[in-house]
Amino acid sequence: MTLPARKTKNPAIGVKRCSCGDVMTIHRATGTRQGTLYSICEKCGVDQRNGAAPQAYFADYVDSLEALEAAESVPQAEADTLPAPEGEQASAPAPSQGKKGASNFAMAGGIVALIIGLLAVVAKLKQPPQTV
Repeated sequence: MTLPARKTKNPAIGVKRCSCGDVMTIHRATGTRQGTLYSICEKCGVDQRNGAAPQAYFADYVDSLEALEAAESVPQAEADTLPAPEGEQASAPAPSQGKKGASNFAMAGGIVALIIGLLAVVAKLKQPPQTV
C-alpha cells in the first residue's frame, strides 16, 4: 500500500483526489476529535470539518495510490463516449481575489472616514454656543 508521506502523528488510512486535482491523504483523528476523519492536501492544507457531509466525503477513500489511479483510469473508448461534466461545459473565469481584497480595503477606509466625520459633528454639537 503506497501513500504520500505527511507530517502528522496520525497515519494515513487512505487517499482521495482533492478538488484542486492533487492527491490528499485521509487520516483518523485521535484525542478530543477521536474517530473523525480529516484530510491533508499539499496544495490546500488540512481539512478537519466534522459535519455529516464532509465526513461522508472523507469516508469514500481508497487504500492506495495504485487503487486511486486504477479507479480513475477509464478505457479511451469509454472516455470518448462520456458526456462532459457540467462544470466544464461553460465555466466562467473565476473572479480575481486581488480586486476583492482591494474593494474590502476601500470599503473599510470609507467606513473609518465616515466614523471620524460623525465624531467631529457630534463634538461640534456638544460645544456650548459662542456669544459675541
